[in-house]
Amino acid sequence: VTQGGLLTFAVHAAVEMPVDALYFTINHEIIRTFDSIVGGEGGSGEWAEVSVVLLPGEHTLTWSYQYFGMPGANHPQHGSYRMDPRRSGNSWVDAIALHAFTGDVAISDDGDDAVALSDDNGDDGDSSPSWSLASDANAFLGGRSYIAYAADISSPRGSADIAWTVVAGGDGGVLGFAAFASVYAPHDMLEFSVDGVPQVAIAKPTGGWEQKYVEIDPGRHVLKWRLVKNLPGLSEDVLSGVAVPQGYEGYAKVDGIMYSDNLVHYEVVATEPTTTTTAATTTTTTTTEEPTTTTTTTTTTEPPPTTTTEPPPTTTEEATTTSTTTTTTTTTTTTTTEEPTTIAPATEPPIPQNANLNAQGCPDGLQSVEGLPGCCIEEPSYLGDGACDPWAPYNTEACAFDLGDCCFDTCNHDSPYGCNMEEGNAKGDSGEDLGPFGFFCIDPRYKIIEEGGCDVENREWIGDGGCDAEGGYNTRECGWDMGDCCEEDCNEKYSFYECGSTQPYSCVNPNAGGGQSHTNPSGSNIYDQVSFHDGFESNEFDRSHWKWMGGDAAWDIEEDPGTAAEGSHYAEARTAYIINDGGTSSLELSIDSFTGGTLSFQIQALIKAPFEDMVIYVDGVPTSIIMHAIPTWEMQELEIKGGFHTVQWEHRKNPMDADEKELAVATPNEGITRIDDVAFHPY
Repeated sequence: VTQGGLLTFAVHAAVEMPVDALYFTINHEIIRTFDSIVGGEGGSGEWAEVSVVLLPGEHTLTWSYQYFGMPGANHPQHGSYRMDPRRSGNSWVDAIALHAFTGDVAISDDGDDAVALSDDNGDDGDSSPSWSLASDANAFLGGRSYIAYAADISSPRGSADIAWTVVAGGDGGVLGFAAFASVYAPHDMLEFSVDGVPQVAIAKPTGGWEQKYVEIDPGRHVLKWRLVKNLPGLSEDVLSGVAVPQGYEGYAKVDGIMYSDNLVHYEVVATEPTTTTTAATTTTTTTTEEPTTTTTTTTTTEPPPTTTTEPPPTTTEEATTTSTTTTTTTTTTTTTTEEPTTIAPATEPPIPQNANLNAQGCPDGLQSVEGLPGCCIEEPSYLGDGACDPWAPYNTEACAFDLGDCCFDTCNHDSPYGCNMEEGNAKGDSGEDLGPFGFFCIDPRYKIIEEGGCDVENREWIGDGGCDAEGGYNTRECGWDMGDCCEEDCNEKYSFYECGSTQPYSCVNPNAGGGQSHTNPSGSNIYDQVSFHDGFESNEFDRSHWKWMGGDAAWDIEEDPGTAAEGSHYAEARTAYIINDGGTSSLELSIDSFTGGTLSFQIQALIKAPFEDMVIYVDGVPTSIIMHAIPTWEMQELEIKGGFHTVQWEHRKNPMDADEKELAVATPNEGITRIDDVAFHPY
């Protein structure tokens, strides 16, 4: 899968435990288990739809039917089993398709993008018209907006609807739009819904454009805007008695529609769902042996020629059918739609395609761990024992980072080794000396070590209380040997050796004593429990706090007492410095606080869409998108939860890819965003 996507398929399972079950796996990991009837009696046409978010990479998809036999003398725990009569017949899988992620998309008003919105005249059986894309001198962006009039809905009660289907990536995304409504309930109202669930309702005149933002969960969703007439279904006599405010006109406008994906940051051209090539091997039998029906699919990005084969009929004789099938999307009647599951590429080291897997789904010689799918290790008892096993496969996300053993914040003090083994007191089962184990903390929630940059020979030495001044340990990427090399930061509570006793301190951490430093790849930090303020009066970015060269152009610090919010300096990004449309200039601040707190800052935005906009992110998730000018300095605040977080100010040039015609009808601003007076106050 080159760019990832949403895998969907329909299933009709005539199975029932303890007799049989149908399994769907990806990369040898069970994703769905069907152990009871899914759909009606054979041939009824009832199906369940399954959705799985696939991230980029190669994935092996397997549908496996397992027959365990009828309960009898060997299965006394099931008592007198009575089979569900619907279990008769075959189990089917159909309509396998891979849908591309929507990515970052902005609906322009040049007319071409109107096809991305499917017109729908409502669910009430009325003949009301759809929304229209009309010229609008007061459009939020460009020169046109989508508009619908209640007067055009001919029936006493109905709606004019417009819908857009998006496929969100594994972290979901944010849908933004602007609304202008001259409505008044109960006469009419503007409603925005996701999968039929209302998210925004406007029941009175807005007086101007209002921007709305709605979080979108991973998976495929139908987004719908509805101008609803007479929602409660009142009689004409009652409705006519409800006075409307002055200036009421009974219409709604929508403009500036954009979807920003939290994971997939590319714009995707709308295409038909990608189909998959399936190599299927099917075995059917009614004996009490344990045959297996397995269908394995490897997803491809090139649609192969289409061929079809009919599924084999039910039989009481053993038969084997092998065929190659290209599935295409078909219309099916579904009874349930499951929440999508996100599947990332397999963690290193990958399991070879021809590996021998044991009954637990792990390669031979490794054991699975209950509650940790995908965690295959040699000795499960090492997880959560209070002693860090710093190397893979133990210290990986799949194994919950040695079940918490490798970070101060997650290590369980009630574990066998208690997280605080000391030299001479750490003994194995046979009385042998153990340790040191160190604390190679790469859990992103409490990240101290940058795994990719901390390439050392002995991970066990990091955080053991002895300073390793050479060999790459005493670096920012390695958390300055986890504090071992500075007297102020060496952790006596967790160290194996007495701090400073075996190896002398060699403190090169520029922020020693400022609280436990948690690093990230950008190198920007705010330390635990420390209030922070930066008005940029030093005339340079503090490297321990800021990353200012993200994107296509750097932020600068300017000096102008008449312009600055406080003092004489401020940080600034300019559209003119970004060469290409769609380019960005990004300023990033990282915060690591045990308690969390409030981040405040002053912002001035001399911008105007579609020429540029400003997006503020927390942990990569947009919290606000500024499209119009903030001409004077404005104080804004963000509530930051405890833990490690990043805040990003991103100035974007022509983010909607407006063409020359669209830009020509708008008047640009100066194209400048400024930030000043940044402060963080822990709770």
